[in-house]
Amino acid sequence: MAALSGIMVRVRSQLGMWRFPGTDPDLPLSTLMERIAAEHQVPVHQQSVSRDPRGQEVLDPAAPLTSAGVCLDGDLLHLRIDKEAKALNGPEAVPTGRMIAA
Repeated sequence: MAALSGIMVRVRSQLGMWRFPGTDPDLPLSTLMERIAAEHQVPVHQQSVSRDPRGQEVLDPAAPLTSAGVCLDGDLLHLRIDKEAKALNGPEAVPTGRMIAA
């Protein structure tokens, strides 16, 4: 089995923690945002990514991940999904496939 190149980036959102192995930290954040859109059905225009949990320091999608300090396996980013997003409100509101019991 071939090893993945790149690093494992963790992304925490209102829907839980997602892991993105094989992420190249030299690529722009927008590349990761497009991957989030493809894998978790959250359109890029409904994503706001930051290093802090409160989302007060939103990252520039055009900047490389390294400029945000994301360069090691396990580095964490915080994703705020727009409250109007289908991923939060539609029947596919649990894209991880896990139901959370009340």
